[in-house]
Amino acid sequence: KAVLYMRRHNEERSVLRSVEFTTSQGAAVKKTVTREVGPGKKYAQVSQAVLAANNGDTILVYPGTYPEMINVYSDNITIKAVKPGTVKFSAEFMFDYSIKASNVKGLTIDGIDFVGGRYSASAKMISLFRSGNIKITNCRFHAGRKRKMGNLHISGRYIKGIEVRNCVFDTGFH
Repeated sequence: KAVLYMRRHNEERSVLRSVEFTTSQGAAVKKTVTREVGPGKKYAQVSQAVLAANNGDTILVYPGTYPEMINVYSDNITIKAVKPGTVKFSAEFMFDYSIKASNVKGLTIDGIDFVGGRYSASAKMISLFRSGNIKITNCRFHAGRKRKMGNLHISGRYIKGIEVRNCVFDTGFH
């Protein structure tokens, strides 16, 4: 769609009117991108690829352990392990979270092992706030470092739709 502003030549005052029309060529289609993370790939860290991602992109993560805090800002992002169970997001040295999504519409996390979570009131593996259409599949949430008590695996406030499917929680679902 485009908007054309015009003024009639017989009007004394400059009055702008708008007319909407659609071109015969149709709307441009945005191409989604797959961003690869891992040794020898364009991105060494998941957070770098997520920061560069646009709406609809896929972050494909190769085997390894990634000790980082990942903030998701774009909608409809997929973070996926090349092979489920070979990618570990470690929260061992993190104070708060492994993945945080705020005001995001659409996030898929697939095939990730979450490890090293600490037990504290503020620590969690996945933190969600004012987000929706969240899908967490084929993931494993390992017990906290002391294994006596588990960390808070998924924390969410004001969530509109979350699906957790085919996941394993070592200490139960928190």
